[in-house]
Amino acid sequence: MVLKTNATKKPHNKPAPGPGPVPYIRRFPKNPYNNETTVKIVGNSEELPANATGNFAYFYKPASKTIKLDWLGNDSASVAYFDY
Repeated sequence: MVLKTNATKKPHNKPAPGPGPVPYIRRFPKNPYNNETTVKIVGNSEELPANATGNFAYFYKPASKTIKLDWLGNDSASVAYFDY
């Protein structure tokens, strides 16, 4: 599921009731690197991607409450932004 959010307003598409970013996370901020606002929700039985794609703002897995920044590249200490 992909959730399109707006950094200043409510999500455009609310997911079905149940585990997920609503109501726990009302909105995700815009990804400052790619200006994306889309959140790729990873199913509870799925694995998070091993690497960033740059296609979304974030990956979110409700089962583990894990949020990953979807941005390729490394910081000045060579740590992948995806691993923050």
